[in-house]
Amino acid sequence: MKKYLAPLMATIFAVSISGAAFAQTEITLYSFSGGGDGYYPLGGLILDATGTLYGTSFFGGTTNLFCRVGCGTVFQLLHNGAAWDFRTRYSFKGEPTDVGHPFARLTFDSQGDLYGAGVNGGPNFCFADSCGGIFKLSSSPQWKESVIYFFSPNSGDSPGSGLTLYKGNFYGVTSFGPERNGDVGYGTAYELAPAGGGTWKHTIIHAFHFGLDGYEPSSDLIFDQEGHAYGSTPYGGKNQAGDVFELSRNGHGGWASRLILNGPTFSLIFGPDGNLYGPSTSGSGNCTGACGSIVELERTATGWKQVPLYEFKDDTDGSTPGTVVFDKEGNIYGTTFLGGTGSCQFFQYPGCGTVFKLTKVNGHWHKKTLYNFTGGTDGEFPNGTQLAIDASGNLYGATLGGATFDTSGFGTIYEIQP
Repeated sequence: MKKYLAPLMATIFAVSISGAAFAQTEITLYSFSGGGDGYYPLGGLILDATGTLYGTSFFGGTTNLFCRVGCGTVFQLLHNGAAWDFRTRYSFKGEPTDVGHPFARLTFDSQGDLYGAGVNGGPNFCFADSCGGIFKLSSSPQWKESVIYFFSPNSGDSPGSGLTLYKGNFYGVTSFGPERNGDVGYGTAYELAPAGGGTWKHTIIHAFHFGLDGYEPSSDLIFDQEGHAYGSTPYGGKNQAGDVFELSRNGHGGWASRLILNGPTFSLIFGPDGNLYGPSTSGSGNCTGACGSIVELERTATGWKQVPLYEFKDDTDGSTPGTVVFDKEGNIYGTTFLGGTGSCQFFQYPGCGTVFKLTKVNGHWHKKTLYNFTGGTDGEFPNGTQLAIDASGNLYGATLGGATFDTSGFGTIYEIQP
């Protein structure tokens, strides 16, 4: 069943890291108002070649009969000297003619157009809500949105991942579907290929099977140089803790699936060495919840081996890490949704979240906390998506909360300048 979190407050901020001691200065770039600009920026941020930031909000924007609190927005942050200008570029309308509630990061095509997914909306009804779809947002000659594909009970439900562009086609996952004989389905991996005349052909390349290979996938698919796609499921699988899978073309026009790891690993990326990196729920038991860890999946002659890089130690160190990113020097950056030294409280879980850096020295990874969110104007609860990194090594991200959980503020966007 689809699950929506209660609205959190969000802000956009900048953290300046300077000097050998890494003294931090936090600067708020933008605070969401919770109205037409949107709120709850779940999808993270991407950068274009000019340094302009783009992102989505899950709620807010223009309201209507189907979107009483707003079905979300696409926004833009343009660098204007020492300031940033925030602009709402599109408000989603929801069913029946549009999608709603974008959950994941946007993707550029080679022409500079934006693509993304709305987890619901459209004319088709799946399980407990509308099925969702894939949208395109063009900026030239003026901003215009169109839906290039609506999901249906037969094709999938709730496209929770971002789109991966590989050799001209888009790839992603749905958290549910296809529906069969009253069963809501356990999720799909799909391909969208241009079919001429502005149309797109949708193909399910894999349907998940609960106890065999997990269910409810939402992390982006990523491709290696040989064209194999990798992703993960957070639930189910052989040990009921999710798994990491590989999808490969089988030479007969279809795709074959192979499990490469059983266990709780999410949101993978490829590192400079061709190995996989990402967060895991495994690690220390000293947190109120699961502290989590950052792990490497090392490719070996016989398969893949999981190697822990860093385990978060306790609540003050950070807990519940999100997707990571490498800089040009091979350092790893990421966020934890919870933990740190801030005084926030997310239900029973303490801390406002952190931004961290992992540096490899003499074969060992060392962690430094770059920033502890406070729950003030800097925000709270970074959204866990991959931080955007520009050519100068500056990092950008978003928090889901503002001053105090569920009472004021609607989210932030931040910058970290190493």
